[in-house]
Amino acid sequence: MILIVSCLLVLVYVLLIYAYTRGWRSQPDLVLHDRDDVFISVIVPARNEQDNIGRCIDAILAQQYPADQFEIIVVDDHSEDDTAAVVNRYAGSNVRCINLAEHIAPGKVNAYKKAALAAGIAVSRGALIVTTDADCIAPATWLSSIVSIYRQENAVMIVAPVIYSADNSVLQIFQLIDFMSMQGITAASRVLNLGNMCNGANL
Repeated sequence: MILIVSCLLVLVYVLLIYAYTRGWRSQPDLVLHDRDDVFISVIVPARNEQDNIGRCIDAILAQQYPADQFEIIVVDDHSEDDTAAVVNRYAGSNVRCINLAEHIAPGKVNAYKKAALAAGIAVSRGALIVTTDADCIAPATWLSSIVSIYRQENAVMIVAPVIYSADNSVLQIFQLIDFMSMQGITAASRVLNLGNMCNGANL
């Protein structure tokens, strides 16, 4: 009996991996568009991220996308360090910091990160809302790629990947491979209409 159940489980697993492989290979190729007339609001929730937020903002400001076509809204989520001060050093650019505490009723929030995203979206001007995390470093083509997908697929929601950096330790390499396999399943599931998973660090 155990052998039969084991064989059935292996068969189901093989069929599932086969389906995911088909879904992955069925994804349309991305065609980069030259048009950059979509105004984007990049929302970055941040709590005690003074050591990371500067690098995150610098990477977004270095995008191969016109600076007058996007804004960066950092939502300071009750930080106890100098996160807000670091963000405010970018005054004069298309970066602003809002204080989450000024946008929510005290004691009525269970999910502060979601509340931070909602607060950022509420004050945004973008036709396209993009979210990321304060400890993420975006590649230079990040926003232009998102706009290309937005135009190519007339997308309502864009679920994009996140890549962890890893040192050479066995544990971190294993975690990286495991996380990347979840990214592949996410993409394949979307193509196969098997449901959606997403990561707010690239959404």
